[in-house]
Amino acid sequence: MNDEVSYRAFGRAVQVVVDRLLDTIEQHPATEDHIVPVDWGATQVLLKDVAEDLMLCPDLESSVRAMHKNVATLWVLVFLATEIEDEDYLRILQAAYISRPDRSELLPGQAYATFLIEMAKCEPPFRRNCVLRLFKC
Repeated sequence: MNDEVSYRAFGRAVQVVVDRLLDTIEQHPATEDHIVPVDWGATQVLLKDVAEDLMLCPDLESSVRAMHKNVATLWVLVFLATEIEDEDYLRILQAAYISRPDRSELLPGQAYATFLIEMAKCEPPFRRNCVLRLFKC
């Protein structure tokens, strides 16, 4: 019997976290203080830090709480979730699935954390090349 997590289940696990981010962001309205980092290097560090926090979260709620520690970080994650091209999203998802740390078990934050780590390895996955002030391109 094969207990390995399927690609579809992995993708759903990532999407559940993305959907939850989008659903809960209304609780944290954007202000001028929320600036998406223009420097992709700084964004890569942020993605890796968030991924580290999420990797061992035992449930979806603790994953969401980990991402809510810093509202500006939460907005960066939402920005990336909404600005990434579908083709890039699927390419990163495939790389994350292949590189996931555990083949048989999937903690709620683990799939999304692995996705963020793979995203951090990429070139900036944005549709537009502009100064990235929150939703003010």
